[in-house]
Amino acid sequence: QQSMNKAEFIKVYLTDIEINYTPDNPDIASAEFNQAYASNTFQGRTRKRLDLKNSANGWLIVTETNDNNR
Repeated sequence: QQSMNKAEFIKVYLTDIEINYTPDNPDIASAEFNQAYASNTFQGRTRKRLDLKNSANGWLIVTETNDNNR
């Protein structure tokens, strides 16, 4: 695994964003998107999924998963 230490710049691009929730439970949602990450020391692409929960402090990430095969 390549190190991301001492990056001179970081660029993150998100595409194909999908946000899903059910009206029965509006405090739970998921977001899926393609993420492209680039810095002077590392480049990568992945499909991410964030499972989110609304709390008194706002939306929080409960789980984060990556599908590096995309």
